[in-house]
Amino acid sequence: MAFFQNGRVVQPVIPDGVLTSGGNVVASFEAKYTNPMHIPAEGHIYQTLAAAGVLDAPLAFLIYPSDAPLQVYDVKARGNQEMKLATLGLDLYGYRRDGGAEERASKLLDVMNSLAPVPS
Repeated sequence: MAFFQNGRVVQPVIPDGVLTSGGNVVASFEAKYTNPMHIPAEGHIYQTLAAAGVLDAPLAFLIYPSDAPLQVYDVKARGNQEMKLATLGLDLYGYRRDGGAEERASKLLDVMNSLAPVPS
């Protein structure tokens, strides 16, 4: 995954996480260890959407360590490619060894199921 110019890599694109199903990218993830604002920082948005665009991911997650509520933004990218940007806090400061990972995975799965495009 990279941006190319004249056949040469000018900038690699390496997301913090990628979720695939059946060989297709379902979602890309970027984690930011900062307190989220009402609207995410511009640089965080660009980084998250650039990775999702290169991967052709329909869903891009911007994950925070706080318990920030889910916010969803509809995005139109190049060529009218439609995707969603979701910001979400996973309460990493409240992590527990007994079930913490499962709770976070379940939360992400619920969000992804609610945002999945309806097949046509």
